[in-house]
Amino acid sequence: MSVEKIYAVNAIRKLCGNTKYKEVARRKKFNGTYDFVFIAGDYLYVTNVDLRRKRTNTDVYFNEYSDSRSW
Repeated sequence: MSVEKIYAVNAIRKLCGNTKYKEVARRKKFNGTYDFVFIAGDYLYVTNVDLRRKRTNTDVYFNEYSDSRSW
């Protein structure tokens, strides 16, 4: 597991607790930061990881189109 994914997963675990989550997307931005998108329950989590500053920023969105039991 890569360092940036470890940061992202730790941020998601702090927010979700024991809720099952799944990574659905990942991208590296031009400025060296990484974006991860996770689905957990009925929520969508977009986590931005900056390794230079050792920071994570997570935005939480309600996913009204999700059926959390489908996966």
